[in-house]
Amino acid sequence: MEKILHLRRLEEKQEINRLGQLLAERARIRHNLDHLLAQQQLVEESLTGALATLQLQQDLYRLQYLSQREESHIAGRLAQMDQRIQQQRQRLLEKGRERKSLEKLKDRALAQYNLDARREEAKENDDLNQNLGQWRQSQEGF
Repeated sequence: MEKILHLRRLEEKQEINRLGQLLAERARIRHNLDHLLAQQQLVEESLTGALATLQLQQDLYRLQYLSQREESHIAGRLAQMDQRIQQQRQRLLEKGRERKSLEKLKDRALAQYNLDARREEAKENDDLNQNLGQWRQSQEGF
């Protein structure tokens, strides 16, 4: 029982580590999105400037288009990461429940063992007292 409980604890730690990795990946993707949005802001500011030449404006529009596509792609990846994180949290909850169930089972088995041991000890004491009583009665008869 103890080995199984130890295994469940290790599995739960692995799930915690996986969740941490997913959260770190999500933070990295979010940072990339924030950086892209800042770049888009600069492009939009450059497009509104009166000094921009036609070629520069075309290049800026192309850059804006590409950055919007990248933003859409990153937003999709973020949504996928959020889904994976939710699934990982669910797995972690399940592992925690399994571990707690095993701990309760172990505690119940130990309590039952202690109860049985006390009963057996009480029975032995009763038998010993009965035998002692019979021995005393037989000694009194002599």
